[in-house]
Amino acid sequence: MKPFFTRLWDGATGHLIWENAYAPSTAGAGRSSVVTHGEDFVTVSGGKAVTRINRRTGKPVWRWVVKASGVTCETVVSTSDRIFAAGFERQSSSLIITPIDVATGEAHEQRSVVLTQQISGSIYTSGKSLFWLDTTGAIWTYSIGGSAAEKVAVKGDGNILSIDDSVSTGFRVTLTDGSSAQLKLNGIDPQIVQNISPDMVSPQKSFVENIFKLVVASDGAVQMVVNDKLKWSRDESLAYATSSAFVDLPERHGLSEDHDELDENISQTESLNPVSRFIRRVLSQSRNFSRSISVRLQSLLRTKPINDESLLIRDSIGVRKLALIGTSTGKVIALDTKSGKNVWNRHFGLGSIVSEVLLVRQSVVKFPPIAVVVVIKGTSTTAVIINALTGAILEEVKQSDGVSKVMQTNLEEPSSRLGILAFVTLYPNSSEAHQSFQNILENVYVHVADPLGGNKIRGYSLQAPHADGFYGSKVVWSFQLPEGEKFAAFATRETPETVASLGRVLGNRQVLYKYLNPNMIAFATLKVTSESSSLFLYLFDTVTGSILYRAGHPAGGDLSTSFDKISHRSAIQVLQCENWVVYTYFNHGPEAAGEELMVTSTEDESDKDGRRSRRRRKETAKERVPVPDPKGLEVVVLEVYEDAKPDKRMESNTFSSLVAKKPNVISQAYTLGQTSSALGVTTTIQGITTREVLFGLPSGVYGVSRRFLDPRRTLGIPTSDDKEEQLFPYKAGLDVMPREVASYNLEVLGTERIRSTPSSLESTSLILSYGLDLFCTRRMPSKTFDLLSETFSYSSLIATMIALSIGIVVARSFVARKKLEEAWK
Repeated sequence: MKPFFTRLWDGATGHLIWENAYAPSTAGAGRSSVVTHGEDFVTVSGGKAVTRINRRTGKPVWRWVVKASGVTCETVVSTSDRIFAAGFERQSSSLIITPIDVATGEAHEQRSVVLTQQISGSIYTSGKSLFWLDTTGAIWTYSIGGSAAEKVAVKGDGNILSIDDSVSTGFRVTLTDGSSAQLKLNGIDPQIVQNISPDMVSPQKSFVENIFKLVVASDGAVQMVVNDKLKWSRDESLAYATSSAFVDLPERHGLSEDHDELDENISQTESLNPVSRFIRRVLSQSRNFSRSISVRLQSLLRTKPINDESLLIRDSIGVRKLALIGTSTGKVIALDTKSGKNVWNRHFGLGSIVSEVLLVRQSVVKFPPIAVVVVIKGTSTTAVIINALTGAILEEVKQSDGVSKVMQTNLEEPSSRLGILAFVTLYPNSSEAHQSFQNILENVYVHVADPLGGNKIRGYSLQAPHADGFYGSKVVWSFQLPEGEKFAAFATRETPETVASLGRVLGNRQVLYKYLNPNMIAFATLKVTSESSSLFLYLFDTVTGSILYRAGHPAGGDLSTSFDKISHRSAIQVLQCENWVVYTYFNHGPEAAGEELMVTSTEDESDKDGRRSRRRRKETAKERVPVPDPKGLEVVVLEVYEDAKPDKRMESNTFSSLVAKKPNVISQAYTLGQTSSALGVTTTIQGITTREVLFGLPSGVYGVSRRFLDPRRTLGIPTSDDKEEQLFPYKAGLDVMPREVASYNLEVLGTERIRSTPSSLESTSLILSYGLDLFCTRRMPSKTFDLLSETFSYSSLIATMIALSIGIVVARSFVARKKLEEAWK
């Protein structure tokens, strides 16, 4: 469930000053509102919680939650010493007023006002008066401290749109159908005014100098309008990002389907004779050569080259790409990773959610990149095929019954070079695609897991397609978690994944072979009771439905959800890469470990003659599994190998889950002094560079080298083999070093996902973190070993080469003269 937010914006600039998040458990699905009290704010979230928030810091001062069932809190009225929470109980048709102490948040005895008509819609406030609409279309009002509610008869069937207290004679209530009523206050009894037309009462300009309107669109755009003029606008849809994909930009002449390598129309080129074609080709290559020389000279002279950033062209080192980001507001946005500019965006309608963004073709010669956007609206799922460079919609593939799984295969259609997607049917839906897919159909297995909070995974095999082209499925296995366990996190994994080495070379030159099972997934489950919390990590084979490895962590779980320690972003994160897994969780200490975990041992019993008569299992001791005392975030690393003994691996060169043995798992745990809301890993083009694990800390993105997250780090004094393998001695704490903070001095808030993509350089990886804030940068875990430094002196290099060339010419003349003189002697 999505959290609730309270945000403070600068009305003049649109800058976000602070954000306060509410855990979903403290709010319902009702109305949310904000009022001011002195210098602070009082908010109502979800019709269940009232919170006083410090205006300067955004921190909650206190929070009061409605405990009575069937009662909702709609709004609040602020006085000097009390906050009055106003709500209603629909079953008894009563208005509920609860006084709350401003300083402590303590609730006093509530008052119930019986109503003669059911409330329709919400309750609104202006000053000390409450307004609402009943089921007959009449407006009612109640003043705090009064004895009963009063009715104001108004024509119309609309809901209350606004309460305007700027009119000098009292209040003006406006409905959504345009009708309105003016209420003049005489003490606490309002004067009844009926059948007021919309234009009869209007506020005077002397009382209203500026009218501010904050408009929030369904796609996440926010606009501030002052006196019907746009003051500022900002697109906040990126704060609701759900998925992303990277698009490699094309070469300068490798994009168009309508133009050849000379950047001319193909039909125009074919109409020329061979001599003219040859001349055009020579001229084109001459222009390219002169352009490359100009770029080289500019780099030597350290002048900034003139580039048109509107041209979507790949740079020399491959760090300029397009980041396609899908949001839960039904929008896809393409951002330039070099400048951060919005290249294009596409909204798919009200109520739509972008669940996945998949790239089915990168930029290749004469073919633009193609992306598939999976859009969910209600129970309907649509795969929208778009041109990733322009955002143009090429095709829509609709599935009216919904799709629970979209699988990206390793196949591609030969003619269009499009990657093949499988979701009930195929995309592209061509005979070539179906033929390629049917060749591997018997080896295709799909797993579908319940969402977070569920407890079941099912495995399916695909069946031959029907006459309409839709593929069938058959349940092969089903796995249900043990009682009380629920899914807490599924592993994230970068695809495609490049593996540089099949094994790990030890210090004694032996090899531990990696367990590279493409069907293995990792997920974490949580078992929570009123007094304890336990976390479990599974390595699971999705073809056979078997557990490869399971580890338990007593007292492990998520962060606390008390109001002063709210965290709507889970501390339970799982990352899977090659043959290793990293996961995090919060350790709540021994008191949260719950029931003691029992261990049994086998004891031999002998008869009086000393002979062994029988063997039976006997419970000999009750031992408690040790739980670390310090509370904090723990980071656990697993490495999975084919066998515990070096130089042993599977006999077959082709991996199969049906015949493979269970792997050997090595694990080690570390502590991190800060909480983490996301995990990521750097990826490079060949996978040779040492990887770096990225943590989404509260203040930014932090990178830890894989060498420090190595489960084989020595516990004692390193041996000669350990030193040869360059293993560090084990240290439980992971120090946060400021120089390894990827976001530098920038504060990156609310990180929920970290993605990475390789560049053209083996040393460099491009990372993108998104959540509340968006951040993109380069990471070089092993430094820039394949790139000259920025301080390298090209002029000195050129001067040295010129001096050497002159020296060679001079020395050659001297040598030739000396040889000639020796020949005449």
